Amino acid sequence: MNNEKTIETGSEKKKTKEKEKKKLTQEEILRRKFSNVLRENTGQYYWFDSESFMKDVESFGGTSKKVMMKIEFSENIREEEIPSIRTIRRLMNYCDASEEEKTLPVAARMLRILGKALRNNPKAYLMDITPKNVKKMAEDYLNIVSNAS
Repeated sequence: MNNEKTIETGSEKKKTKEKEKKKLTQEEILRRKFSNVLRENTGQYYWFDSESFMKDVESFGGTSKKVMMKIEFSENIREEEIPSIRTIRRLMNYCDASEEEKTLPVAARMLRILGKALRNNPKAYLMDITPKNVKKMAEDYLNIVSNAS
C-alpha cells in the first residue's frame, strides 16, 4: 500500500469547497422564507425572494464584484445608499449555503435598495405576506413533500 499524502494549494482547496457546496432544496428555500419575516415601520410584512435575487446575481456574472459594479453604475440610488461588497457576499452566502440554518443578514430597507439598483423596482426582492402568498407557499410545500414520498 502506498500512503502518499498530497498537498493542496489554497486555490485547489477553494475549488474543492466550491464543488462540495450544495444547492438549497425547494423545501429549504420555503422553510427559510417562512422563518425569516421582514417587518417595516409601516406594519407591512415581507419574505425575501431569494430565487429572484440569485437569478439576477447569475445574470450579472455570479460574483459579488460584478453585482457591486452593477449597483455602483445604477442611477436609481444615491451614493450613500450603496451597500458594501461584504453585505452582498453575506446575502449571496445566505442564498447558497445549505449546511446550517441561517438568519437573513439584511433588513427590508437594504432589499429595497438592492431592488431599486438592480431592477429599478424597490420591491423586486420583497414578497408581500398576504393570505394568497401564504396559501401558494403552503401548496408548493405540499407538492414538494408529496413528490418526495
